[in-house]
Amino acid sequence: MWMELRERRNRGWPWPDGDMSYLSGLYGEDGWCRSCGIPQGKQTGSLVLQSRALSPTGVWAPNLGRYICMEAPLADKARSDFSVDLRPVLFPSQLRHDPGNVEVQMFQLLIPRGDSPWFDPDELSNVLVAAHGEAGRLCEECGKWKWMPLIPDHLPAPSIPSREVAAIASQEWFGDGQMAFQLDAFSPGLAQLLHEAGPRDLNAIPWQHVA
Repeated sequence: MWMELRERRNRGWPWPDGDMSYLSGLYGEDGWCRSCGIPQGKQTGSLVLQSRALSPTGVWAPNLGRYICMEAPLADKARSDFSVDLRPVLFPSQLRHDPGNVEVQMFQLLIPRGDSPWFDPDELSNVLVAAHGEAGRLCEECGKWKWMPLIPDHLPAPSIPSREVAAIASQEWFGDGQMAFQLDAFSPGLAQLLHEAGPRDLNAIPWQHVA
């Protein structure tokens, strides 16, 4: 069984502020599309969050899309109990120091992308055309296809591959304009751990009608 984590609220803003340039810190200056916002490769850098009004406790989703952050003790627990990849999350002030000497208070959960599609493209197209009048768009800049968004409850049954990982992201990209995101699935154990650490931030819900 796979679980979904739905955001109940967001905490924390990316740095730099005001645009999507924070993606350059995650994927490199040439590692993401300025037109659709889709990364063109794997994440290589650390997420940087503004420190104002952010208490790095429990687990939470910042105001920038489907990223999951957690405090260091919880990251240690997740790393010891599950097959997960975690990357330090930094404050802007820490960028001036040697990364090896920085005291890391929080970590980002890296979710690997699946090797095969989750959805039948014809079924997905029919549902999205009915909801939006179009299924999606091909980015003229990077050539990536991005489906229009819907909450998982309204999508066709996904075929989420069975792998020895605790979290996995869809091969498909969704969103409109510069917004781009993948759908995520979590093992019941990891989903429960994260939900219990942040019940005001995340809900753990079973993926319905998994094919």
